[in-house]
Amino acid sequence: MNQEQLRDRIQASLTLAGMGDALGAPTEQWSIDEIAARFGGLVTRFETPTPDTFAGVNGGLRAEVTDDASQMYYLARALVAADGRLDQAGWVECLLDWVRTSPKAGFMGPSTAGIVKALQEGTDLASVGVIGQSRRKLTGMGTTNGAAMRVAPAGLIHPGDLAAACEQAFVTCMPSHDTGVAISAACSIAAAVSRALVTPQSPDALGEVLAAAVEGATRGEAIARE
Repeated sequence: MNQEQLRDRIQASLTLAGMGDALGAPTEQWSIDEIAARFGGLVTRFETPTPDTFAGVNGGLRAEVTDDASQMYYLARALVAADGRLDQAGWVECLLDWVRTSPKAGFMGPSTAGIVKALQEGTDLASVGVIGQSRRKLTGMGTTNGAAMRVAPAGLIHPGDLAAACEQAFVTCMPSHDTGVAISAACSIAAAVSRALVTPQSPDALGEVLAAAVEGATRGEAIARE
């Protein structure tokens, strides 16, 4: 694959991820039965988000991305600036830059919001989501899908290198999604994207990408344990 083909695949990946985000915005928090009843099956067209969704209550428009794709684009830009190796400080600065400058910062999910507030105030990140003197976080803290939703650039920047994609994905999980399930999920997506980027079109392509997703999830689970 030459550089032009690789560039085209990366651009298409970022574009289609944004489209998927916009397609999903009108159904966030809905059950599969509610979605099927409203749309007669799966969502296949852009719709205006209703007030019972994050996008709707924040004034999101039809075919407009949410905070997830917005963070994905900021991450892609930061990775390019860092020559493909974004460290923890660089990621935190990227996240705070997104909070300061993105019109989608108001869509922020609960895991990211608590951490961002602590970063801005300079308080102990380990205390976010704990009760009283407990050191155990609430079970919902850091288990959301935000890290997996924004992580695609970690795979795009490392085409075919699943290990490197997972290592970069892990950086973007901290400190907001520092749980085994979130890290495993983010690494799964990053690995699948990394493999898909270099996989030739063939009847076996989907199987190869799914296998990479499973491998990434396994790698992420091991990274989280460490």
